[in-house]
Amino acid sequence: MSVDKATNLLATIEMPGQVRAKKNSRTAVTTGGKTYTRPNKGHDAWLRDALQHIAIWRMTARPMPFPEELSIQVSLYRRDRTHYDPDNMGASVLDALVDSGIIPRDGYPTVLWVLSHHAGIDAQNPRAVVRIYDGGVGPRDDVVEVTEVGDRVRTFREAVPAAVSEQDIADRSG
Repeated sequence: MSVDKATNLLATIEMPGQVRAKKNSRTAVTTGGKTYTRPNKGHDAWLRDALQHIAIWRMTARPMPFPEELSIQVSLYRRDRTHYDPDNMGASVLDALVDSGIIPRDGYPTVLWVLSHHAGIDAQNPRAVVRIYDGGVGPRDDVVEVTEVGDRVRTFREAVPAAVSEQDIADRSG
């Protein structure tokens, strides 16, 4: 597996379509007098598409097996401003990674941390961008970003809040 030494990044997978939460997208089904719930058709369709996209990614990227400890970041781009829970959407994305065989399980000791966050509004291309990092540290803290203006250098911890703030401004004005 090739690790980007600057960021600890192992892989980036983009899942097109608006993520459907398994937890909140449920339908009641009655069989033999017993009622239970299952994910609804909307979630099933999203999961089917996500698994197809991951299979294509796997064929083209040819990833090596991941190490035993991972950190995962899920950036969610929504089609509109409707209320949603990024944690529930992130859980659906992790389930797709497990169902596809990309990761063996979505909890400890394999996944040491998960960050699911709202990354922006994109009406034409709602999606989830999944970044898988080596080990439990996630993106390295000593990663720097040189801005286009001047020689100002920022660490990852400084750059992420700035990027989120810039996206929030763009979302509100757009």
